[in-house]
Parts: sequence; C-alpha cells; structure tokens
Amino acid sequence: MAELTQPEADELAKLMRACNTVKPERADREALRKYFVAHPAQTWNIGIASLALQGALSNLGVCTLEECSRAGIDRLRKELEYARSPALERLAIDHLVLCWIHYHDVVFVYDSKMAKGMTFAEADFWERKLTAVQRRYVRALESLARLRRLKLPVMQVNVAGQQVNVAG
Repeated sequence: MAELTQPEADELAKLMRACNTVKPERADREALRKYFVAHPAQTWNIGIASLALQGALSNLGVCTLEECSRAGIDRLRKELEYARSPALERLAIDHLVLCWIHYHDVVFVYDSKMAKGMTFAEADFWERKLTAVQRRYVRALESLARLRRLKLPVMQVNVAGQQVNVAG
C-alpha cells in the first residue's frame, strides 16, 4: 500500500478525529470522502477489509505470531503480484489472505489442543472447524486461480468524451 507523507497523514488524522464523533458535521464527512477519493489506497488501509484482517491478526494473541503473520501476508501478496493485479484479482487476494490467516490460526489452536488432550465433543468441534476453514481456504485458492485463467481483457471505453479503462 502507498505510504502517506507526514502532511497527508496529519490531514487524515484531523479528518478522522472530526468524523469519529457521535454526530459528525456533513462538511467533515464530505471532506473525508474527498480525501479517500484523492488517496484511494487508504480506503483499503482504513476500510472494513483492513479491520477484518487486523482483527484476525490481533486474535492470534502473541506479538511474535502477529508480526510473523504480517510478514507472511506481505510475502504472499508480493508473490501473488497484488500490486500489479486488476481490481477483481486484488479482491480475491484479499479474501485469500484472510482465509490464510484463519486457516493457520485454527490449525495452530487445533494442534495445541490435540497435544493437551480433548474430550470427544471438543475433538468433534475442532475437527469440524478445521474442515470448514480448510474448505474456505481451498475455495479462495481455486477462485483466484479461476480468475487468473480467465485473463479478462483490459477494455477502453469512451463515455461522454472521457476515457475509462476497465480491467476484468
């Protein structure tokens, strides 16, 4: 994601403080929306997708695991060429990364519980949970592979004299 300059970060912080109130002013909301239009990369950094990922990482509960996972996410995105992918593929990669975190988190917990011993009911619960996250993870992998096999063309459309490039 694109790094902000200090003035941009200060402007964003000011706008967020103004909007993160019980009843933000309409002008403040519009200014924040304009900011995000001017800095589209920040919509992911601050948006709901980012919050979901941050929540999944913070649920790991151990700083070492969290930071190692962040490095793994960065590596995974780089290897999947996130920055050069069209928007639809980036959405699939974001979903894949979230599934990757959930899958490995459940495997970690499952393994630690298996080492300590579980009742049959607990073992059944964790087996079903593990199967579910494995299924989601594999589906995310398959979805990205399908999208990439489609090789959706980049089209150029002229609407009312304005050029719009549309990629898959």
